[in-house]
Amino acid sequence: MIAPGFQKYIVPPIATAVLGMILQLWYVVGLSALFILFLGYFFRDPPRQPVQQNPHVVLAPADGTIREISTDEETSSTLIRITMTLFNVHVTRAPISGLVTESGAKDGAHFPIFFQRAKTKNKRKHLVLKNSRLMTTLVFVAGFIARQIALYVKSGDMVTQGQRLGIIKLGSEVDLIRHQPIELQLLVKKGDKTRAGETVIGIFKDEG
Repeated sequence: MIAPGFQKYIVPPIATAVLGMILQLWYVVGLSALFILFLGYFFRDPPRQPVQQNPHVVLAPADGTIREISTDEETSSTLIRITMTLFNVHVTRAPISGLVTESGAKDGAHFPIFFQRAKTKNKRKHLVLKNSRLMTTLVFVAGFIARQIALYVKSGDMVTQGQRLGIIKLGSEVDLIRHQPIELQLLVKKGDKTRAGETVIGIFKDEG
């Protein structure tokens, strides 16, 4: 399965390949074909093992590697930072079921995602998901190569756990922020690999 947006990017290399065939510039045809294959690989959206809807688990919102886990005691929030590479699936998924209560975008720079300033300066979009038990914020961060962040949902939409939320085109990072003072037992650690909609980030219990 190919994610939406693929068609927009594939037209130029196809046109270049056709022109190369007309002019018998076979190296141009070859390079165009390789680029088309790369785009198909990047925009892939493989089916994921359906998850049983579980209101007591938080799923990974993105494929990648957990680069940071930190807790803010003042706000009782937990940040899980997942970094993608060009080789990861870039379609993101809902970590919980709930209502999209907020969505927004912030223009910014395109520093490499491993630069410290990228955390606050890079272009980004965000979604806030809320249900009766939990509220999470998802921050989609563009990087040096990544330039576009496309979201499939908007404020006011209801989403189900594991549902596709959008795609970060050619990168780069997704931050999952767990709000509210609910005890969350993390099942992952820094350096772990994640799969969107499948990897269980943590389990929590209702207070009381």
